[in-house]
Order: sequence, then C-alpha cells, then structure tokens
Amino acid sequence: MKKTKRTQIASVLGIITIMAMIGFGLIACGGGDDGGDSNGGGNGNGTEVAVTGVTVAPETLALTVGGSDTLVEDIAPSNATNTNVTWSSSNTSVATVNNGTVNAIAAGTATITVTTIDGGKTATCAVTVTAVSTPVTVTGVTLDKTTLTIEVGEHETLHQTVAPADATNKAVTWSTSNAAVATVNNGTVTAVNAGTATITVTTTDGSKTATCAVTVTAASVHEYAIGDTGPGGGKIIYVSASGFNVAGLGTCHYLEAAPENQARNVTWSSTKVDVTGATGTAIGTGKANTAAIIAAHSGDTTSNNAAKACADYTGGGKSDWFLPSKDELNEMYKARSHLNNSSNRFWSSSQIDYDNAWYQLFSTGAQTKNIKDFNLNYVRAIRAF
Repeated sequence: MKKTKRTQIASVLGIITIMAMIGFGLIACGGGDDGGDSNGGGNGNGTEVAVTGVTVAPETLALTVGGSDTLVEDIAPSNATNTNVTWSSSNTSVATVNNGTVNAIAAGTATITVTTIDGGKTATCAVTVTAVSTPVTVTGVTLDKTTLTIEVGEHETLHQTVAPADATNKAVTWSTSNAAVATVNNGTVTAVNAGTATITVTTTDGSKTATCAVTVTAASVHEYAIGDTGPGGGKIIYVSASGFNVAGLGTCHYLEAAPENQARNVTWSSTKVDVTGATGTAIGTGKANTAAIIAAHSGDTTSNNAAKACADYTGGGKSDWFLPSKDELNEMYKARSHLNNSSNRFWSSSQIDYDNAWYQLFSTGAQTKNIKDFNLNYVRAIRAF
C-alpha cells in the first residue's frame, strides 16, 4: 500500500525518538568517556594531582674522595600523582649521582639537582669533595731536658716535641727504668727514693725514642708556711698537713703561686669548647683541668690563652706550673697580701659550661662566671708539691 506523506513523517519522528532514548540510557549507565576510571591514579576520582615542588635533604654535603652518601627528595604535595624524579650532577668529574646516591670522584665542588618528571620542579644540594689526606710519618722525638735532678717527693714535668710538626699521629708513651727511684705519668716525673733512673718517651708512630737521665736526692727537711718562698721562687698560698691528691703527682701538701702574673687581658680560650675534663673545682684538680684544656684547644691559633700561659711558665726552673682550679684560686685570693694582688680579675681552670668558666675578682673575693672566648682576665700559675 502506498504510504502517504503524513505517514512517512510520523515514521521518521518515531525513529528519532527511539535513538534519543537509547543515547540517554547509555549516558546514564556511564557508557561515555570521562577521561579516567575509578581504579586509576590521582585522587581516586579520576583527577590528576599535580606536583607543586620538591626539596632535597641534606642541602649541603661534604665527602672525601671515594666516599658516598644518599640524598632524599620530598615531593609536594604528598599525594601527587606522578612522584618520579631524575638526578643530575653539574660536575661529574667531581661527583656523580645515581638515584640519589652521590659518589665522590675527585676534590672540588658540584651541584646535585633533583628534577620532578611532572612540572620540572627542582631542588639542589651543594657537594664539596676533599682529597684523602696522606698521613705524615713521625721522624723523631726530643725532650726539653736530657738530665734532671730532683729531691725525694718532688715532681717535674718533661715536655716532648714530635717531629715533624705536622706529623699525623703525635701520641707517645712514657716509661721509667727504675720505678723504685722515679715514676712517670704523662711526662710528670715523681721522685720516690734516692738513686738514678732513665725516663723514656716513645712515639706510637715509628717507636722513636728520647731519654732523660734522672737523679733523685734525699729530701731536705723543710716545712713551709703561707707567705714563705717556695722551691719555684713563688709564695706558698696553701698548706695541708694531711695532704691532698693531685693527678699524676700523688699526695701533696703545699700550693705555691708564681711570683708574678703570667698574662693579663687574655681569654680562657680562643674558641668555645666543652672541656669535660676541666670541671674540677676542688683543691688538687687544677693540674688535671689545665692538661684537659690544653688538649682540647690544641688547634687554637691564639698562643697565649689562660691555661697555656701557665703551662708554659718555667719559673724557678720548674715546669709543673698550672692554672688554679676555682678553690685553689680562692686560696690565692686569701693569700693575696703576699702576692701584691689586690683588685685584679683572675681566671681559674674550672669550666662551668660550654660558654663560661669561673673567675675571681680579688677586690671583693667574688667568684662568678665569665665567657671563655670574650672576657679578658689576668692569669697567675701555681704548682703543687
């Protein structure tokens, strides 16, 4: 049967309506492409999270040739979709980098850069590589005295010089040929009985040796009072009948102060260093304090700090002078009328903390703290025997 024009139009409209309904159904069922699926990367809903920055730790690195260390990157935000990075070195002849691990090749400097794949964000670490130092071998050792005569009960300190001056290992050991006559502890010789002994210093590196021939004579009978002139030409400032112990010397009964000041307007040290072995304040601790201070500041460029000024003093032919501890300094204050010290400020060898050490104002007797590498005070050495 021949269709009419009206019938044909109705048929076309019906087909269009059916196709529209099918398309709507597909959209409603998620059949379209929205750029991702629920199981992909990003934030879980199909959205990519872009990288906004990157940092690296540490930001500076010091290595010796042949050494290595690992850098760690931190990408922001923490939920960034693409956290991949690349690493590069500005100078591969000095340092290379592989997945954050830096390898030192030669002395020099290089900049290590981490770059994010997403966004090209960068962070850098400045690397300094130093050459491996070559040890300097000890060639010899000498002593400041090759002969020594002391009385029973006295003490004398020998000082060694290791050559060359820039030797890597300057450690030494001490020994005596006759401990019944004279003993030695870190260079300090103690006379035990009349006789002779040989004191030997030996370097750890190379076993180089030097000797001092010691003659010990019987002790002369002499009792000192405060204000008397002592064996070192100074003044006796403290007397203990029962005695007090001094490291390396044993039991002592007297403290003798030098006849003059060894320094004025000097710092306790040129730099702040925590000297754990210099916290003693009691009578008998000044010698150990002084040794610890000098050891801790062996690299100081300032040649005339408080402890060294005392240790370098050789008045009366004695080499066992030291910077007094807090309590020893107070005995010096009490005997100041014999020392012509009335108003000066004096350092002690007693550390308070990393920044400060004890000092005493002789005009009032007050003891308080001063900054080690800033305040300037006087110095007067003492010795114990």
